Amino acid sequence: KLIGVHNGNISNHVKLAKEFSVREGKIDSITLMNILAESAYDSKRLKVFEEYEGNAVCMWFHPDEPNTLKLWKGGSKNYEYAKEIEEERPLYVYKEDDNTFYFSSIKESLYFIGGDVNSVSAIPLNCVITVKPGANKCSNSK
Repeated sequence: KLIGVHNGNISNHVKLAKEFSVREGKIDSITLMNILAESAYDSKRLKVFEEYEGNAVCMWFHPDEPNTLKLWKGGSKNYEYAKEIEEERPLYVYKEDDNTFYFSSIKESLYFIGGDVNSVSAIPLNCVITVKPGANKCSNSK
C-alpha cells in the first residue's frame, strides 16, 4: 500500500511495469505508484527514476515508514545536445518550522500563506528527498 501523487507524464510506463513486475495501471501515475509501493522493502525500485521517459515530480508516503514523506523532482536535458539539465516540473517547499512543511508547484502560493525568500525553496533535481522529523536527506538517483 502507498499514498502518493504524481504530476507529469511518463511515456514508457508500460515498459516499466513489465521491468519492475507490477500491474500496469490505466495511467502512468498508477504504474509509477505501484512500483514505488515496494520501494520501502526494496530500494532498487527507486531505479525507476533513472529509467522513466518523460517528466515527473512526485510525493509518496508508505504506511510501513511512519512520519516519513518522500519527494522526487526530475531534471533532464530538453534535447540531446543540451548543456544544462532543467527541471521537468516545479516543486517548492515552505518550511514553517522543524515539523511543518507545505508543498506547491507555485512558489507564490507559499509566499501567500506566510513563506518568504528565506523559508521557501525549490526541491533539488534528481534526488529522492526523505522528509521526517530530525532527518531530511537527499539520495541522488538520475
